[in-house]
Amino acid sequence: MIRSITLVNFMSHVHTRLDLADGLTVLAGPNNVGKSAVVEAMLALCHNDHNEYVVRHGAKECRVIVETSDGHVIEWKRKAGTVTYTIDGQEFGRLKGGVPEKLHEVLRLPLVQSPDEKEYFDVHVAQQKDPIFLLDQPGRQAATFFASSSDASLLMQMQKLQRQKVADQRSEEKHLTQNIQELDEHLAALEPVEALDGRFADVETAYGRLVEDVAQINLLGNHIAQLVRRQQKAALERERARALSELPAPPEQADIEALHTLIDKIRTAVANIERQKGFAGALGALPAPPVFEDPSRLEEIAARLSRREQAVAASQARAKALAGLTPAPPLADTTALMNLTQRLLAARNAIGEQEEQLETIQQRLAQVEKESVAWVEKHPTCPTCGARIQPDKVLVGRGHVHAKA
Repeated sequence: MIRSITLVNFMSHVHTRLDLADGLTVLAGPNNVGKSAVVEAMLALCHNDHNEYVVRHGAKECRVIVETSDGHVIEWKRKAGTVTYTIDGQEFGRLKGGVPEKLHEVLRLPLVQSPDEKEYFDVHVAQQKDPIFLLDQPGRQAATFFASSSDASLLMQMQKLQRQKVADQRSEEKHLTQNIQELDEHLAALEPVEALDGRFADVETAYGRLVEDVAQINLLGNHIAQLVRRQQKAALERERARALSELPAPPEQADIEALHTLIDKIRTAVANIERQKGFAGALGALPAPPVFEDPSRLEEIAARLSRREQAVAASQARAKALAGLTPAPPLADTTALMNLTQRLLAARNAIGEQEEQLETIQQRLAQVEKESVAWVEKHPTCPTCGARIQPDKVLVGRGHVHAKA
C-alpha cells in the first residue's frame, strides 16, 4: 500500500508531499492547483512515459518519490532528458523508455497483459477526463481483459473487502454512539457529587487538626526521649562521682625539681666530656678541621627526638595514673525507659485506630445525610403538621419543628 507521494519540481508542484490514509484518499480543490499533476506523476513513475513537459519551468530536474507501507522507497527522476530510478537506495539507469524489473516487484502496479500478449490494460491509474474503465473500448477488449488473468477475481475480492469495511465502519459508528449515550447517563448521575464540596472542606479541616495533633504528639515524644537520655547521663555521672569519692587522696610528693636539674647538668657534663674525648681522638691525626655543613637539619632532628621523649614520658605518667582507677560502674536499670517506650507505641497505635474509626463515622455520616436528603426530596412536607421540611435542619440542631395549628 502506498503511504506517501512526494513531487519535487513536477509540473506546478515545487515540493509537495501527500500522506495517504487507510482506505480511500480524495484530492479536492479548485481548477489549476495541481490535482491532475499527481495522476501524471503516478503514470510517469509506473510506466516511464516520455513526457518532457513535466519538469517545472526554470528547474533542471524533477522527481517523484513514493513510500510504501512495507518500507520501500521508489524515486523517479528526470534530468536533461534522462530518466533514472532509485529503488531502496539502488539506482537504475539506461532504461531506454522502460522500467526496472524490480519496480513492479516492489510497487505492484504493473499493466495487465492479455493472453495473446498483444494488448496491455492499466487498471491502476487513469486520466481525469478518461471515460469509466473499458466503456469507450469495443466489447472484444473488455472480454479480453476479463479473460486475461485472475485479476478479475482480485477485483471482486477488493469489492467484497470494501463492502466489509463499510459495514465495519457503520457498526463501529453505532457502537460509539451507544458509548456516548452511556457516558451522558453517567455524567447526569454524577451531578449531585458537586453538592459534597462543602462537606469535603469540613472533613479536610478536621483532618488537618488531627495531623497537627499527631505532630504535637511526636514532638512531645522527642522531648521525652531527650529527657530520658539526660536522666541516664546524670545517673552515670553520679555513679562516677561516687566511685571517685571512695579513692584515697594521692600522697604529697617532695620537691624534686632541683634534683632533676642537677641530674640533667651532670648528664650534660658527662656527655660533653665523652664527646670531647671522641673529638680529640678522631681529630688528633687530622691536619686541619673540616668545614662544617649547615646544622639546621641536625637541630630539627634533635628537636623532634626531644618532643618524642616528652610524649613518651607523658604517656607513661598517664598510664601510671590510670592504673589505680576502679572499673567503670554498671549502667542504670532501663526497665522504666522500656515501659515508657511501650506506652508511647501503644498510644500511637490507639491514635491510628481512632483515625480509622473517625473515617468510618464520617463515611456513615455522609451516607445518612445522603439518605436524609433523598427522603426529604421524596417527602417535602411533614406528615404530622403539613409544614415544609428543610433538608439542612433534619440532622442539625433540633431537627424539624412542627408548625403550630
